[in-house]
This record gives sequence, structure tokens and C-alpha cells, in this order.
Amino acid sequence: MNLYSCKKCKERQHGTPIMGEGLTQSVYCILGRNGGIYEGKRQRPWVGPAGKKLRVGLSMAHILIWQCYFTNVVKCPTPPGVGPAKECYETCRETWLDRELIKLTSLRVVLCFGKQALYYFCPQERLEHVHGRLLRTIRPWAQDKEITIFSTLHPTQALRDDSANITFESDMIQLSSLLKA
Repeated sequence: MNLYSCKKCKERQHGTPIMGEGLTQSVYCILGRNGGIYEGKRQRPWVGPAGKKLRVGLSMAHILIWQCYFTNVVKCPTPPGVGPAKECYETCRETWLDRELIKLTSLRVVLCFGKQALYYFCPQERLEHVHGRLLRTIRPWAQDKEITIFSTLHPTQALRDDSANITFESDMIQLSSLLKA
């Protein structure tokens, strides 16, 4: 099945699915929940205000854009204030995300932005308890291998709330130190 002909969940009604982008040799994977209005219009992940804030955070962490593969757990955009349905997370994860991530041959760290991205790797963890730290966990797409993940708040949350912005920026500065160690 082709992503663009997928109609497995109701989120498809909101727009055309958005596949991840970047090199398959990327060292980092940027993982969020799903695209929004800007991503839906441009058919690219992380291109709206959250993407701009994300790029500021990556700069704080000394991560170069060309080292990253950008994607989301859910492939279809949703309107502002509307999150994907639970079954859509499961459908996209099983149908698209696992297949997408297995192609990243040089992947070292997945940067999870927001609780939904963290949930893909660690459903038992709460973002407020693990943000700003590197964690080793099983790769959902290859149960016999581990992957390092880092999680923090979603850039959209940082844009809306000063306290969240402080946490987001602090976590991204911390990530720079963790990657050097």
C-alpha cells in the first residue's frame, strides 16, 4: 500500500499524509505527534512555527539539520486543537512508522518531542519524569535491538507557555552536554 492512498483511519479526511524527510544515513530522528496546518499545506514535516522553534532547539543542542530525519508518529495532519484518534496512532505506527524507521541505517538517537512520540518507545513512562535525559530502550521496529532516545516538550507547547519554553530550552542545552559525554 502507498501512504498517499491510505485511508485506514479517519484523520485522512483532514489532508494528505506527510511522509518523513531526510537522509536514510541520518544520525538523529526527530519524532513528533503529527503535522499541523502548515505541514499539511506544504506537504513536509516540521515546517510551521513548531518547526522553526525545533530548529532553534537543535541549534542549542549543536545538532545540524542535515544530520536529522524529520517525521511524526501519525502521518495525516489534523486541524488546530484536534489530536489524532488513538486508533490512528496504532495504525500509523504499525503501517508506516516502523517501516520508515527501519530504513534509517545510521540512526543513533531518536529525539521525541511530546508525550505521544515518547509513548511510541516507552508507553509506561511519563514525559515529566524522563524529559531531558537519554534513555536506552527496545526498538519497536526491531525488538532484538536497542536505541537511545531523548524526550522533551513539543516545540508548540514551548511557544505557548513561558515555563514550558524554559524547560524545552534547558532540555535542548542539556542534550548538547549528553551527546558530548
